[in-house]
Amino acid sequence: MGAYVVAGFGATHARLDQGDRNSETYLSGNIGAGYMLPLGKHVGLRFEIRGYGTLINNDSTLFCGSNVGCGATIKGEALYQGEALGGLSIRF
Repeated sequence: MGAYVVAGFGATHARLDQGDRNSETYLSGNIGAGYMLPLGKHVGLRFEIRGYGTLINNDSTLFCGSNVGCGATIKGEALYQGEALGGLSIRF
């Protein structure tokens, strides 16, 4: 209960379900912070914010296929994303 910090490290796999396009896997990580507000002995409200970073190749393409070309072009070193969560936590 109370404040907490979360972090993770892993891989992001990007795949497009169209034709013969290829998939890509990149190193990624996340970090976040949250707070759980207790409502009772086994119930609480949980709030969290989290940021994600995925390392990508500079000037690369994604989802390429032999007959269809490429589905996306990327210019940069990383892709950043964020999210905010809210929910009900119940312990057993």
